[in-house]
Amino acid sequence: MKHTDSIEIEAKFSAPDAASLSRLLDLEQLDEYRLSDAKEIQITDRYFDTPEETLRAQGYVCRVRESPGAAQLALKSRGDFEDGVHRRVEIESPIPRGLDPAKWPDCAARKA
Repeated sequence: MKHTDSIEIEAKFSAPDAASLSRLLDLEQLDEYRLSDAKEIQITDRYFDTPEETLRAQGYVCRVRESPGAAQLALKSRGDFEDGVHRRVEIESPIPRGLDPAKWPDCAARKA
């Protein structure tokens, strides 16, 4: 299975009111970052760790994100957060939807 090992750069914003949200949605660029069109999708995120919380203790989180027609396994480092922007290592691998964690494929995210 193909995986990606990259640096995730993510900025999250909250809007105090509808007018502020409308202004955010109209932006095409924010500082050096190009913004994509807003879209709505249904996703389910599930987070996993060992009973001893070994991943968390090492500064990682393991997430399975399921959306219509796809599922993605991600291992993310704690990373850095500065000026509202989060930067961290992210290793992702596609997995079959509904797959039991004990049956996850042998992939980079599982080995990390």
